[in-house]
Amino acid sequence: MIDTQPMTTYELISLIISALGFVAVVVSLAALFRQTRLLVTSSQCDTYESVTSNLSATKSIFIEHPELRPYFYGLQEINENDPNYPKAVATAEHLLDFFDGVLLQQKHSPQLWNDGLWKNYIRDCFSSAPILRDHLAKHKEWYTPELLRLLSKTANAPTPHIAKPQTPTEKHAT
Repeated sequence: MIDTQPMTTYELISLIISALGFVAVVVSLAALFRQTRLLVTSSQCDTYESVTSNLSATKSIFIEHPELRPYFYGLQEINENDPNYPKAVATAEHLLDFFDGVLLQQKHSPQLWNDGLWKNYIRDCFSSAPILRDHLAKHKEWYTPELLRLLSKTANAPTPHIAKPQTPTEKHAT
């Protein structure tokens, strides 16, 4: 049987406080959801900006040191006695670190990166730059298995002359 007695003032106040508490929890959850979405968007923008900034820094190396271009875009070998060797090795290490970073970013934020375009770009760079292949082969323990897999898919392939690999950003612009 249902008790049909009117509520006491205490019961009415308790009911109102409970209802307001429920509304506050719902509003807090909605605000938390919105903040989380904004944080994800901000993180994605930061990631994209970081990769773009690193790509720009990489391109500036070849602007400031055009003598290095043949070793990275012209299939030209370089030996340890060449006066450009230290700069070429440092540039190779920079590029490999950049490639590794892109691959790691792809793994954690796949919605930001076209997987095929970046991997094609990296394989093209391996094809046209013996110093990249050599440096990665000498220092396998420094890099991710994914970068090593890309090298293994490239190293045995014939290396046709590639004037200059285009970055995924440049491919979209054409």
